[in-house]
Amino acid sequence: MDLARLIRDRSNVTIDEMSKECGVSERTVYRYLNTLAELDIPGGYLVEPGNEGGEKNLFSRLGDDDLDIIAYCLGHNPLVRYSYIAKRLGQIRRKVLRIRSKLPESRSSSVLQIADVPERATNPRESEMVEVFATAKVKSSVVLISTQGLSQKLRPYQPVAIKVTRDGLRLVVRDCRSRRKKEIELVDVLELRVKQPRHTSPKTV
Repeated sequence: MDLARLIRDRSNVTIDEMSKECGVSERTVYRYLNTLAELDIPGGYLVEPGNEGGEKNLFSRLGDDDLDIIAYCLGHNPLVRYSYIAKRLGQIRRKVLRIRSKLPESRSSSVLQIADVPERATNPRESEMVEVFATAKVKSSVVLISTQGLSQKLRPYQPVAIKVTRDGLRLVVRDCRSRRKKEIELVDVLELRVKQPRHTSPKTV
């Protein structure tokens, strides 16, 4: 984005100059700058599209100890027991380690020595439910869920999100009948499956 380039490459640039050089209104410039301020992103950390692996990448400005700690936290995150989330965390961790391996000797000041990430025990059933729910969300499919309680009947829900809390995961759904949004504790789910057309068999977890 041209605004990002101006902020990154020029120490002094006015709102008027940004507006004229980028061909946008001053209001748009202010909105962009306010967003950066809310996210607390320094101008020097902005990355041009296609230059994610370059020296101006945010991660490349961190030291080797910083990158080791980030990689460790990604690998030891309790959410790795859910395969769907573990895949995403693994992708980020590999990118961090790749950047870490390319640090020049002049940037090396490592104090910490962190062992390899151990294998995590998983709950196959809960992991599979998260995978099915996430896939249904992406495909805008309806899921059928039954939970512990007085009524254990399957009810149709529209997947909204997977909410991460201190106590575990919650499935955020919208009731297809009442249209009300609710949260279901993953540990309370007895059965979860995607609602399929009548001529096919639904996948049950």
